[in-house]
Amino acid sequence: MSVQQLEQSVRDLSPEELARFCEWFDSYRLALGPVEDDEPELSMEQRAEIDRRLDELDADPSLAVPWEGFKEEVLKIREEIRIEGTRRRRA
Repeated sequence: MSVQQLEQSVRDLSPEELARFCEWFDSYRLALGPVEDDEPELSMEQRAEIDRRLDELDADPSLAVPWEGFKEEVLKIREEIRIEGTRRRRA
C-alpha cells in the first residue's frame, strides 16, 4: 500500500475508528523509541532565550497563560486578519 493510499484510508475512517487508530499509532510511535531529529535545531541564543523564559516562569507561575483562553484569542486574531485580507483584496 502506498503512502497516498494509506492517507486516503485514514481520511475515510469514521470519527470512532480514527480515534482508535490515533491511540494505536501513538502507542506504536512510543514503542519505537525517541527519534533523533524530533527536536528542532536551535541556536545557542534561542536555547538561552527558552531557558530564560522557563526560569522566569518557574520564578513566577502567575505569568502562565491558560491554553484555552490563549487559543481562542489567537483564533480570534487569525479570523480578524483573514477578514482584513479579504477586504483588501476586494478594494
